[in-house]
Amino acid sequence: MLFRIGTAHGFAQGSMTEYLEIGGQVDVIYTDLEKAFDKVPHQRLLLKLKSYNIHDDIIQWISSFLQSRSQSRP
Repeated sequence: MLFRIGTAHGFAQGSMTEYLEIGGQVDVIYTDLEKAFDKVPHQRLLLKLKSYNIHDDIIQWISSFLQSRSQSRP
């Protein structure tokens, strides 16, 4: 089951909390990839994601994120 979180606090009104109340389980993984993206050639990363058949919407989201970042040297 996929939920869209609508608040900055992490819980949407209704759907997820109701799911938890009836005994549902929600697993969450938080990652901070900002610095990792700075050390990878951006164009190479996008091409690699395409080669793995990652959905175009995800690639576009990552591309938008990368546009405001500059690549640093390791």
